[in-house]
Amino acid sequence: MFSDQTGEFPFISSRGNKFIMLVHHVDSNSTWVEPLKNQLEGTLIAARTRILKRMRRQGIVPKHQILNNQCSARMKLAMDSTELLDGSISKMTYELVPPDEH
Repeated sequence: MFSDQTGEFPFISSRGNKFIMLVHHVDSNSTWVEPLKNQLEGTLIAARTRILKRMRRQGIVPKHQILNNQCSARMKLAMDSTELLDGSISKMTYELVPPDEH
């Protein structure tokens, strides 16, 4: 699974969103999108959690995530302990992309 956020859009959406989080799951060849009002740490974690819950409802359970090298410690912790729909905890591995290799 690969994830990234867009840069700020030139206009704010009617619902107040300025960014989008994109997630691509390679094995299922599916792309998932979640709108963001800002790029604060808590907003990014919540958006990622919503995407993962939607993916799991479709039977897609990612095991590994590749993401931007500017990942916060709180986001890494969230990746280590994502709660599944049944209440159990799923531990995902992750890999940070080296700087300047987007």
